[in-house]
Amino acid sequence: MIGINGTILGCRPSGLGIYAKNIIEELDRQGVDFILYSSFVDDLVLSEKNRRRVHKIKFSVEPLDKYKHLLRYVWLQFIFPWYLKRDGISVILNLVPEGVLFTQVAQVTVVHDLIPLFSKRENFFQRLNFRILVPQLLNLSKSIVTDSQAIKNDLIFFLKIKHEKIKVIPIAIDSRRFKPSDGQEIKKRFNLSRYFLYVGNILPHKNLALLIEAFSRAELGVEHKLVIAGHKDCRYYPSLCEFVNQNDLVGRVVFLDYVDNRDLPSLISEAEALVLPSLFEGFGLTPLEAMACGCPVASSDLPSVREVCVDAAKYFNPNNLDELSGILKNISTNKSLRSSLKAKGLERAKCFSWEKCAKNLNEVIENI
Repeated sequence: MIGINGTILGCRPSGLGIYAKNIIEELDRQGVDFILYSSFVDDLVLSEKNRRRVHKIKFSVEPLDKYKHLLRYVWLQFIFPWYLKRDGISVILNLVPEGVLFTQVAQVTVVHDLIPLFSKRENFFQRLNFRILVPQLLNLSKSIVTDSQAIKNDLIFFLKIKHEKIKVIPIAIDSRRFKPSDGQEIKKRFNLSRYFLYVGNILPHKNLALLIEAFSRAELGVEHKLVIAGHKDCRYYPSLCEFVNQNDLVGRVVFLDYVDNRDLPSLISEAEALVLPSLFEGFGLTPLEAMACGCPVASSDLPSVREVCVDAAKYFNPNNLDELSGILKNISTNKSLRSSLKAKGLERAKCFSWEKCAKNLNEVIENI
């Protein structure tokens, strides 16, 4: 029996939670039998067979809370092994690089990125986790799955993982939801006309201060706004607000906090472009969502994002302010460029599916 470590699931999922939800539901659709261990299961669409097997953890291990992150880790090491033995689990699927360090049960571990290895501003526990505990887990795992070749290369170079142990399986988006949509209602709701959009967490490696300053320097019309849709992390949000004030952009930079997936496709569809200024990314999930919605993409020139977008995006050096401001100006004034990026993006997005992702992941599990 497969045991799925679904403790990354939360009530307001970021990219990791979205991956977990979609892959669990697709494995279920493909008839895979499993027992899911998680605190948040109510939003999952599962067959009656697998829903009966869900083990709901009695306390919250909310992914965005660092103290609950520690609680989640303690649960994995000291309580989870008991359930594995009781339930007769033969393979554990860890949907993020958090798993059991002391078990004889075979593990397949998914690694989405190694950002805490490179970002000095990540919290102490995360840095410690990726320097000491994650390498131990990956060495114990029978197989490792990554979203991109770029992350596989990082695992080989920085953590000395053998290349034959790592399988690259690109992730996907829900094509039934992420498609060109009428966003007039959402534009009216948030008082938007023309706008550039960032979607994601407000974390240091996302490089949002550079995006805000580049937007200011682009000298766009007053009707243009920069919309930042992401959880207002109390560690970093106040400093971004102060930066907005210092650049006289109050009212032109709009923080929407977390946007529900029901509204997100409409918000993306109407944007001039989705902008991803990150210093590090394991996979270009938000660019993929944007391409599927017919929204042009401007992204940091990162190998992982190039794997996703290929020629369907405009790329810039994430440390070059003038380069990004020039791209924003060009996209806002060049209708043919926007049309070209939209057409290429829609075609490229067709290459990714959860069906293919789950099928390949299940093959890895069955080969253990």
